[in-house]
Amino acid sequence: MREISCLPIDDIRIIKLIRISKKVQNISVDGHIVYTRTFSNTYKMQDNNKIKTETERFGELFNGTPQSSYPNDEIDNLILTAVQTVYPEAEFFNKLLLFNVDEENNRYLKSRPKETCAIYILPNITMTGFHVQCQVFVKELNIYVDWIDANAFNNEGYSLYYQPNRESDLKLLLNKFDATVGTI
Repeated sequence: MREISCLPIDDIRIIKLIRISKKVQNISVDGHIVYTRTFSNTYKMQDNNKIKTETERFGELFNGTPQSSYPNDEIDNLILTAVQTVYPEAEFFNKLLLFNVDEENNRYLKSRPKETCAIYILPNITMTGFHVQCQVFVKELNIYVDWIDANAFNNEGYSLYYQPNRESDLKLLLNKFDATVGTI
């Protein structure tokens, strides 16, 4: 019999999975872009203040926390929007990393084949100026593949564009990205 224990507070996270699928030689290859988010005062579970019926509470015992209860912010939306430039059907799925058994279950995910993908955030430059100096931002995440050769997702990249006059706002957002987004 295994003992279930709560993880230390600093190790509790939300695992964000973005489901993607592509055809390779008429075979559907599924993958998950996976990253973690830490809880904060602004990034926390949603409480919809709805009184739940006995059936709803019973359902949560078996189905877990409803997806609508998980937090979602501008960083999650930026990642999903970038991925949807290549995979319009991509969608989020959330899991809570709360107990030691959750960590053990993630070993299964981490043992699957993986590739690295990149989100490129590029300046949207028009040809009106002669000299414009802007930054290109690159953020890397992992794609885990369902037991098929991960090469199907080799060199994946997703591009978004920003207005050069918004670069300082974007830098703040990407600093937050670096501070709050992790890998499993």
